[in-house]
Amino acid sequence: MRRTRPQSGTEEFIIQDARGIFDSGRFLALLNEESGNETTKMAEYLGLLRKAGTLRANANAETDPALRRLIRDEVRREAETGALLRAYVDEWLKTGVALDGVEAPRTRDLTKTRSARGAIERFSGERRMELAVSPEGLSVRILDAPNPAVDHVMNNAFDILGSGDRSDQTRDEVYGSPQDKADGLFVHFCLSSWRLRLAKCKRCGHYFWLKHWNRHYKRGTACSTCTRSRSMESAMLSTSKAREQAGRELYQRAARRFGKRIAEQPNWYRDSKVRAEMVGFLNEQIAKSHHLLSVYRRQLTGKWLSWPKNRDGIERAVKGRIHAEG
Repeated sequence: MRRTRPQSGTEEFIIQDARGIFDSGRFLALLNEESGNETTKMAEYLGLLRKAGTLRANANAETDPALRRLIRDEVRREAETGALLRAYVDEWLKTGVALDGVEAPRTRDLTKTRSARGAIERFSGERRMELAVSPEGLSVRILDAPNPAVDHVMNNAFDILGSGDRSDQTRDEVYGSPQDKADGLFVHFCLSSWRLRLAKCKRCGHYFWLKHWNRHYKRGTACSTCTRSRSMESAMLSTSKAREQAGRELYQRAARRFGKRIAEQPNWYRDSKVRAEMVGFLNEQIAKSHHLLSVYRRQLTGKWLSWPKNRDGIERAVKGRIHAEG
């Protein structure tokens, strides 16, 4: 088996051996519907033709009707291939999810699938090979050496130099139907080590490569974007809970110290002397408590007591103490 890295710093590998070619980058792009639109495909095709020296410098190829039809057809066919591939992959991924939602990539089992196994059977039936499905994955025995694989984009690009257009039926016969491509991609994926790393984000539905496939994910797998978002949400929730708890603690301390005066004076918060004493007392309490100091890093002012939320919280704490003592 040979592994090559196309460019330094990328995560795309091409795995090639007697079983065929698996391009992890293209596979993931098809699953995520990111294989390109008509504009990017046009640039790709023109680049291939220029590299081959078959595109005249003065040719306005971008407006050529045959090429534009070819581009639209390729985009449509890749969309169909991606939809079929997602159906196979989703069915297989679900076999690794327990009833309680815990996901364990290592427990995925092709023998528990239907459409995915159908893709494997169609692929092996049309070629001189034997594919054996097992809970651990897929094994292969080649009966005849396959022809070297040729990139589908290069095939299509040179196609416009000939007839310039083909019917869907003829193109399927030459290059294979979207189902043929989806079946082949899924088989090559199952035969590669990448099958252990594929995951689908439970939150956004994005497909990605796992860094740690030999783990149990209690809340399902999540992509890096959703993981960061979930961490931020958890941090915000934790901060909010900490502030609420610290606020309740201040209310209780104020109620213990000033409860009698608050009960006897309904408009206590308008008394500048009471306000000053309470703010000074609470700042002293904050300075003595590591927990309170982590939430209230700046000293309280009279403005803190002017907020209805804090006044009401102190008065509720006073009433609670009176009710408990009475």
